Formats: sequence, structure tokens, C-alpha cells
Amino acid sequence: MNQKSTIPQLSSLLFSAFFAAFQLNAQVPTVSDCLGAIPVCQAVYSETTSTSGEGNYPGEVSPFGSCLSGEDNSTWYIFTVNQSGDFGFLLTPNNSDDDYDWGLYDITDAECGDIANDPTLLVSCNAAGGFVQNDCDAPTGATGGTVFNIQGAGCDVFPPTVSSGYTPENALVPVIEGNTYVLMVANWTGSPFGYTLDFGISDVGIFDFQNPEVSSVVFPSGCGSDQILVAMNENIKCSSLSSGAVQLEGPGGPYALNISSGFCNGNALYDKTFVITTDPPINESGTFTLTLCCLEDVCGNELDPVSFTAEIEIDPQPFVDLGPDTTFCDGTVLTFDLSQQGASYMWQDGTASPVYNISTTGNYSVTVTNACGTSSDDFSVVSVDFPPVIDIGNPAETLCPGVVLELDAFSEFSTYQWSNGATSPQISVTTGGTYSVNVTNACGTSFDEITVDYIPEITLDLPANLTPCLDDDVLLDVTNDGLVLDYLWEDGSTAPVRFIDETGLYSVSVSNDCEEKTASVNVEIIDPGALDFGDDQVLCEGETLALDASLPGSTYTWQDGQTGAQYTVSGPGLYSVVVENNCGTLTDEIEVLFEPNIEFELGEDFYFCNGPVLFDVGEHPFATYAWQDGSDSSKIMAEEPGTYWVRAESGCEVETDTVHVFPCETCDIYIPNAFSPNDDGINDLFQIYTPCPIENFRMKIFDRWGGYVFYSEIMENGWDGKAKGEVASEGIYLWVIEYEATLNGIMKSERITGDVMLMQ
Repeated sequence: MNQKSTIPQLSSLLFSAFFAAFQLNAQVPTVSDCLGAIPVCQAVYSETTSTSGEGNYPGEVSPFGSCLSGEDNSTWYIFTVNQSGDFGFLLTPNNSDDDYDWGLYDITDAECGDIANDPTLLVSCNAAGGFVQNDCDAPTGATGGTVFNIQGAGCDVFPPTVSSGYTPENALVPVIEGNTYVLMVANWTGSPFGYTLDFGISDVGIFDFQNPEVSSVVFPSGCGSDQILVAMNENIKCSSLSSGAVQLEGPGGPYALNISSGFCNGNALYDKTFVITTDPPINESGTFTLTLCCLEDVCGNELDPVSFTAEIEIDPQPFVDLGPDTTFCDGTVLTFDLSQQGASYMWQDGTASPVYNISTTGNYSVTVTNACGTSSDDFSVVSVDFPPVIDIGNPAETLCPGVVLELDAFSEFSTYQWSNGATSPQISVTTGGTYSVNVTNACGTSFDEITVDYIPEITLDLPANLTPCLDDDVLLDVTNDGLVLDYLWEDGSTAPVRFIDETGLYSVSVSNDCEEKTASVNVEIIDPGALDFGDDQVLCEGETLALDASLPGSTYTWQDGQTGAQYTVSGPGLYSVVVENNCGTLTDEIEVLFEPNIEFELGEDFYFCNGPVLFDVGEHPFATYAWQDGSDSSKIMAEEPGTYWVRAESGCEVETDTVHVFPCETCDIYIPNAFSPNDDGINDLFQIYTPCPIENFRMKIFDRWGGYVFYSEIMENGWDGKAKGEVASEGIYLWVIEYEATLNGIMKSERITGDVMLMQ
């Protein structure tokens, strides 16, 4: 079939990067590497011997986030699902004592190198078993024998975890059509005996019957390129590579082609990325068609013939740059040397040499040609017969602070010597003085100079804060001697000096023709009368009082040695502070009392069985009381059952409590001393009668000789006068009754005895 290439041509930079990445795969993978995984093309694989080591790409499996300890004596298998379903396999060791572990990974959207770092690729693994021989060393696999997908090392841990195993059998694995999976089999025991691997235990289609396809083709760009890169969607047998499998048509042909790969050159059995080398290299632009066929995948499926077409543009390689138009004095000779390998030259006058001399004014051009194209350039020469003409500015300049004066003496084809030693066309001036320059070209030297008058920077130095005393005079002076300046204060005054006698923020602007500066000072006048904590205070328990002794420019010493301007009071006491500043020493104090919390408890609810009870909530110096009966005392006598409550209130809080006093409970039990079980409906049963809730009831009846005749655990099930199914003899019988009853909130056990007269 014919197929249009979606990326017909890449830049030479992208081509080089692609080829460099291809070359990185030069180390040959083995079946012990994910990159060398055995494609699954049949149902059963019988391995007579087991591999050892980790192959040429060690560390492909990480023990972190996996049930596996790593890649131990590994063999890899790879397959792509062609029918969704529940996949399974069975691995049977040739030696029943061998312990095999395994992990199944979904690499549909990943690469082999991602397995060690991405635990989400693991879909099922089993490392059950260990040094102790047990059933976990039996055949293993995703057989559907359990519902578990992850089983760590060991055996008989239920349920299994990533670090502990239960059985060697995992659940079947749901797989999706089109997804690609790799299976790593690890010989944990390290024995050489091999195993049998059966992929035919489920109906999911995993065997490769699809013909391989070309994933991408990268055509070259740039003159002389001779390599085309081809990537397949699956591994191709190295043995199927031949010059007859590829054909290239396009300008500059016919082309002899050779197809190869880094892995195949390293004696690998298969690879997915190939280089097609063209002879001769591609040096012409145009339409190229690459045809491939007959390449075999590892399961023997052949590539159907397929073509890719690309438009290749070969950029011209010759380069020529004669530079900008130039000038020189009479008698000057200008020489150009454009020598380039494999190029020819043609100047405007027919000269074919790469070296060309110019000594007269005029217009000049040249064309350079090689196998990839041509390049041309032209320029003009103007004859000059006088020295440079320069002007670096007015003879006198004024320079303000922070301003850079750029002096420019540029002249084509000239050299420079400034009075400060600089040799560049331009210099930057930031200080006053006289600056001169000599500019020389092939025709002579010119001189120029300039005098720069530097105006000093305005000095404006005001403190951020001033803290004078109440009677002090403050003088603000922003005079700049030697400078002609304008002054403007925030109140509109224009003198450089200002007298201050009030607290406030004062600002000034000082300016001249070069700059303007502003500054401000915050003046806080210290007033000794500002230190006043007020009257003594009473606080509730848990409250705090913030004391603020802040005065400008002061230091502070509190009664406990603290030195901050603020102090937080959290307990009773006398608090004082000494404030020192340049105006003297000030003190103040305050006494703080704390009202204690109201604390009392009436107790738990109870039964009124022991006479009157006194409730006493204690005396609180700041509290008043109110009881349920209107009493305002801190005490009250409970002389009968009922609900008792009290409310205690102070200026800081309100506390209440309630207690329930229940009537005293009693339990009466009636036990008859005789009964007549003659079925007349009167006293036919011997039983007890009580309104109390009885629990764990037991009643035993004995005859006068101690013989056991009746037993009941249900109070309503009395004795009917029979013993062992026969009517008992008339006479006296002894009884023992045990029971439990809850009275006044207390469970009590009782045991009573007596006798009863049985009358027939």
C-alpha cells in the first residue's frame, strides 16, 4: 500500500538528536532484560535450564512498591493482547523444590526503563515461598486459584500483602485489547533446572498473528545526508534484514541501500529501530519515496509492502560575506580571501580566484558555488582623502549626580586614544574634568575635547524619629553649603532651618536643576503626665489586664524585672514600672485583685432511704445563692424526695447544679405455706408472688429426707405437686429460693428457705 508520511522531513538538528538516541541502545539486551523479552508466539514454553543474573540492563525491577525482592535470575516475556478478557498462566518448576517469583507489568503507555520507578505499572505479582519448603514452592502463576493480585514473600499469611504471601496462585488478570504486557520470571532459588510456562490456561488472545507495521520514518535534511531512520511498532528479526527489503526512489539516484540496527550489529536477535544508509548521499531536493517489505516480526509475521513519500529540501551550503560598504584613502589595497573546500568563484569582472584585491572605488560582487548550491554578496568602496571628522559635544557640559554622559568619537576604520586611557569609540563620563580624544584612520588624526562641570549630590539627612522633652526646642537644619537649592516644607515654608515645638510628622523637599530629595522626621514630644495606669482593678479569674507604659525614647523596668513597654497582668498583685528617658524618671503602679471561681457540686442522684440530707455549696465572698424553694442560703436540708437545684451568681460567672432524690424502694414477696394441686383452680401451684423485678430466679424443692423433687428458673413456673412425673405424697416439703433484685439503684442477691404443706 502507499502511505503519505506525516512527518516527511526533519531539520538536521532533530535528525541528529534522533540518531544519537538510537545509538544509545548499542548494548545488546538479553532474555534477562525487559528490552530483550521473549515474544509470546505459542502456548507453552519449556525452559530446560534457568537463566542467572540480571542481564545487560540490571535494576529493571525495584523492590520498593513491589512484592519482589528485585530481578533475581530473570527471564522476560512480552505480548500484546488481541482479545480483552481474563488472562492467566501457569509456571511449573522442573525441580519441585525450586521457588519461582514473577511480576506482570502493563507497559502500554510506558517503556521498560519506567518499571523500576513507576509502581502503578505492576498489575500482578507473586513472591510466595522461601527457604522453608512448603506448598508455596509448588507451581505458581495467575491461575484464578485465589482472588489476590499481590502476594509477597513467605507463605500462609492471610490476607496476603505486598510483603507477605498466602499461596503461589494469583487471580486471573483482566487485560485489554491492544495493551502490551511484560512478564518477569525470577528464579529466586537460583537453581539451573528450568521450568515450563503455559500461557494456554485462559481463552484470552495474546499470541501475535498480526503483521508488523512501520511506526515512523525520518527522512534526512541537509546536503550530504545519507541516513533514513525507521521505527517499527514491534521487534523485527535481525535475520530478516536485507538490502532487498528497502528501496528508495528520488532525485540523484539510483541509490544502493543498507538497513541495519545497533542491536543487530551487536548480535542481538531483534530490534525495533533501524538505519537505512544511502549510497550516494542525498544532495538534491525533491520528492523521495521509500518502500519497505518483507521484514519479519519475532513470531514470523511479515511486513506488507508499504511506501512513504517526502519532500526533501537541501539547503545551499556555500557562505560568503564581504562585509559592509567601506572607505579608505588613496593607495590602500583591500584583500578578500573566500577559500572554501569544493567551491568555485566568480567575481563581477570574471575573476575565478578565491583571493581578490581591491584598490579603487566602485561596486564589487562575487558568487560562490559548491555541490549543494550557490551564494552571492556585494559591497561598495568609497575613496576618502582626509582624516576623521569628530564632535564629542559642547566645549562645556554640566553633569548631574547619577547621570552618565556618553562621549562618542566614532569614525569608520579608525582607532581611538582618550585622555583617560580608553581606546574604544565611546566612553561614559560620571565625574567632572576635561576629556579629550585622538581619532586616527589611514588618512590622519583628529582631536577634540570637552570640559565637564559636576554638580555634587544633595545631602538630606534627617533622623527618622526625634523624642524631645515637653519643654525642649527642636531645630531642623537641611542646609547644603555651596549649593544653590530650593527648600519647601509641608507647611509651605521655604527656609532651610525650622524650629519644632509640637508632636507631628515634618517633611521637606530640597531641589535644584539636577535633582529633588525629600525626607521626613516623626517628632514625639515626651509628656510625663502620659504615664497613668488608672484606678486599682478587680478581675475575674482567667482574665488579663494589659498595662501600657509606652513613652517615646524610653526604657522600662517593671516590678519583676521585665523591660518591655507593655505588661500583661494575669494574677493578683501590685504592679509598678519605672520609665527612664532623656527627660528623667517616671513611675506608676496599680493593684489588681482577682475574684476566684465559684466551685461546688451537689453530688450524684440518690434514694431517700437514710433520712434528711444537708446540701452545702460553701461560702463564696462574691456570690449570691438561689435554691429551688427560694432559699438564698449556701445550705439547705433535703427532708423528702424531690428535685433540688441551686444557682450561684457573682460578678464574673453563674454556676448551677441539680440533684434528684428518689423515694426509697422496697420489695415485698409472698410465699404460701400450703397448696392443693387438685385441679380445682385454687392453690394448684406452689409459687412466689411479688411486684418487684426479679432476675436470676432459682427455686429448688426437697422432700423431708432431702430428696430432690423440683427445680425452676422461671418465677411463674410453680411446683404442681408432682415428683418424677408421679403425684407426690401429702406432707411437708422444704424449699430454697434464690434471686436477684435491683432496689435503690443497687443489685442485691437473696437466698431464702422454708417449707410448704402439700395437701391432696
